[in-house]
Amino acid sequence: LNLDNIQGKPDQVFVAVGRDVHDPSWLWTVDFKKLEHVSIVSGFNYADAALALKYNGVVVERVEADYFKAIDDFLSLPKPRVGIKTVLYSADAMRRLRRYKGFTDPEDVNRV
Repeated sequence: LNLDNIQGKPDQVFVAVGRDVHDPSWLWTVDFKKLEHVSIVSGFNYADAALALKYNGVVVERVEADYFKAIDDFLSLPKPRVGIKTVLYSADAMRRLRRYKGFTDPEDVNRV
């Protein structure tokens, strides 16, 4: 997870770490200072991600084992007070999200 490009303190954050992370110990090397809180943590390695976030002082509002429910719930949250909804994910979690939402062509996604 590279948080260097995050501008300010995002109001709504979704973190998903998928099956591609065979050794989640690398989560302990991530600098989480840019995050004050995370709205939802999910993905195959959700428990490891939530633990690393909490240990680093990040408030985790919700942990959801069901990845697709977590995606739907996060996307249905009201518009953030400040900024945009921010999704941080591993490659596997990103591919699953794109397939689930029908984004199979890279040109289908608007970049901010």
